[in-house]
Amino acid sequence: MSINKNLGSYLEKYSKHHKRKTKNRTIGSALGTILIGNDKTFIFNCGCTRVYSLNRGTLKSLTCDDTIVWDMFKNDQISKEEAFQYQKGAKLTKYLGKSKELFNDIITINNDEYDKLLLLSDGVTDSVNDATIETISSVNNDEDILGTLIVHANKNRSKYDDVTGCCYFKKRG
Repeated sequence: MSINKNLGSYLEKYSKHHKRKTKNRTIGSALGTILIGNDKTFIFNCGCTRVYSLNRGTLKSLTCDDTIVWDMFKNDQISKEEAFQYQKGAKLTKYLGKSKELFNDIITINNDEYDKLLLLSDGVTDSVNDATIETISSVNNDEDILGTLIVHANKNRSKYDDVTGCCYFKKRG
């Protein structure tokens, strides 16, 4: 059985169980996953977790939020700055618990396209813009990047949300 069918079956059962417990309200959660192979890296995002790559100090967003706000941005209805401002109240358009067909959006990149990978929750990306993420990731030691981002996000956040992340750094030499 494929990973898509296994996960879809589990999510369908979990959603039905949770609807009974919550008087028929739906449940959803975000997920960001990175699988690093010998030559390629596979990235999956569902919801509002974001994955970035850094290559020689240049930040690239590999995923975007699955929200109404980011759909508006992608369709040129609002600017990136406006999207950043609206993110705090954005509604998810895709999340775990909504659909069985989640793994259609797997991104594949070559491992030589990055030095570092960042996986950040919306608690970080709603409070810290991409330019600041790039600056913090470029000027700090590898061990300090995540801590600095989380401290910066905690200073700037306007709502209670998870402020989490993880970093992957390639071995040098």
